[in-house]
Amino acid sequence: MNINDKVKILVIRMSSLGDIILTFPFIRLLRRKFPNSEIDFIVKSEFREVVESNKHISHIYSFDKNNGFGELKRIKSLIKQQKYNYVFDIHRNLRSYYLRMFSGAGRVFLYKKYRIRRFLLIYFKLNLYKTITPVYKAYINAGRKLGLVDDGKGFDFVIPTASLEKVDKLLEKRGINDAVFLAAICPGSGHRTKCWTEEGFIELSNFLISELNASIVIIGDTDDRPIGEAIKKSLGSGVFNFCGELSIMESAGLISKCGLVIANDAGPLHIAEALNKKVAALFGPTVEELGYFPVNTQSVVVQRMLRCRPCSNNGWRSCYKKTNECIERITPKDVMNACMGLLHNTSEVGQKEINI
Repeated sequence: MNINDKVKILVIRMSSLGDIILTFPFIRLLRRKFPNSEIDFIVKSEFREVVESNKHISHIYSFDKNNGFGELKRIKSLIKQQKYNYVFDIHRNLRSYYLRMFSGAGRVFLYKKYRIRRFLLIYFKLNLYKTITPVYKAYINAGRKLGLVDDGKGFDFVIPTASLEKVDKLLEKRGINDAVFLAAICPGSGHRTKCWTEEGFIELSNFLISELNASIVIIGDTDDRPIGEAIKKSLGSGVFNFCGELSIMESAGLISKCGLVIANDAGPLHIAEALNKKVAALFGPTVEELGYFPVNTQSVVVQRMLRCRPCSNNGWRSCYKKTNECIERITPKDVMNACMGLLHNTSEVGQKEINI
């Protein structure tokens, strides 16, 4: 097919927040390869605003999983009518399988999940990964047969002006101006096993306030609000809890104002990476081979090197030791060292990881 032909392309990646952001380099490369193409995207409704921020997307199919199978049938009917030239399933679960099968597409491309290698690593600690492929590159590799190659130009993550303006007003209302050094604490994750301790975040925040004269902004969803309130209550002034108050893109706007971000393995981590922020990433039950470690040189991973890691592909399994020690035994001192290394550009940051 000629590069100047009008090609109809469908990309399927329904969740989660971090995974969707990691598709953006792939989308940019598709647009560059087929500049006159129509590039459509299927995503869950709660993440629609993220996809809407991508200028390369032509049309979005969003669905609410609470509406059941009928919602998928509706979307599949729309897909069949479009007769796409290419469908990229870069989710690869039962829903995406249903949507791509008998879709009438000219060609269907999948991304490799290395399920056997992942299974052996998680359940038998047998590491057969010859190379480590970040997830965003695995998405790009799904288009190798069409000539897609990583260009190393980042994520094309653009925050809407309205979101930035709302954040500016909220900061002004709380008496925070541009002269204040902001540090973002992102205490949540989709799975409790990936969350660092409340006590750790409190001690770290107190250090950042005393040593850097920082103001702390706590970012997360409604589920994270209690821990945000606990941190705020323990430290008092200089701490602002925004959990549950902001949309995803407004949260991104707030992260863009920060000079330092401390996050668990979750969506805010990938937002901070996409914005080229200095990031201290806390990893527990998952490991680099699974593809979700930070990729920027301004990011550092803090992790404990335990033989029981990884215990799942994304943190969904409960700790069989009942201790969650992989994440909970990361000390505030460990994270303080990572943060100071990031801010002062020490050699530790160049190593990309602080292993304990």
